[in-house]
Order: sequence, then C-alpha cells, then structure tokens
Amino acid sequence: MTSLVQFSVISYQLSVFFGFQRLAFGVQFFEQMVFDDPILLLMRSKLTAASLKIPVP
Repeated sequence: MTSLVQFSVISYQLSVFFGFQRLAFGVQFFEQMVFDDPILLLMRSKLTAASLKIPVP
C-alpha cells in the first residue's frame, strides 16, 4: 500500500514538473514571437498570470 502511495506521489511530482517545463518553454517561445509589441506583452503577462492563478490588476 505504501509503495502505491509513493508511486502516485512521484508520478504527481513528475507531472507537475513537466507541466512547469512546458509552461516555461511556451512562455519563452511566446516572448520570442512578441518581442517588442507592448500590447501583446501585456496580453502575455495577463495570460501567464491567469495560467499561474495570480491576480493582475
């Protein structure tokens, strides 16, 4: 039973880690695409905050 719990915890941590990797890669890719457009940069910051559940004024 304990090995099953450990396996589920490890798989959960791995999925969270890979999710953050994918999010960071997507943000990097997006930053390269919209390098100097302030409106798109503002939209990107709002999208990133929404995906990270951070309130943006």
